[in-house]
Amino acid sequence: MKHWWTDALSKRLFLLMWVALVVSHLCAIYAVHQVRWAPPGAGEPDSHTRAIPASALWLDHGVRFVVVGIAAGFGARRLSGSMRTLADASDGLCRAIAGRQPISQLDEAGDTLEVRGTAQVFNTMCSLRTRSSRPCLADERGSEG
Repeated sequence: MKHWWTDALSKRLFLLMWVALVVSHLCAIYAVHQVRWAPPGAGEPDSHTRAIPASALWLDHGVRFVVVGIAAGFGARRLSGSMRTLADASDGLCRAIAGRQPISQLDEAGDTLEVRGTAQVFNTMCSLRTRSSRPCLADERGSEG
């Protein structure tokens, strides 16, 4: 049961996408109902027999597409932020090994379960590193700044 409440990346992404779908439905319903869709002809037909105009469907789908797209972009940026931090720390480790400089440790307390585990492994690797003068991959490929 303890594992159920852990902060995992998959749970964060699932929750983000679920909330995005709910919000996109609410936004689309609101947008479609704000526009008066008068069918051709006189009078207001019964609401149960009235056909939904194609333009209302396009507005509905467009609003949902935009809201879900924004949420997906936010989730991708959040995921890539953790990976960017790890890549920067790995590059710092390579430079520290080559130059015999001290290595800064990653934060093992923050973020998701997967990121915390990776930070622990990385910090252990840093503490056990050998004093090798071999150049690392980051030095061979050059700076990508």
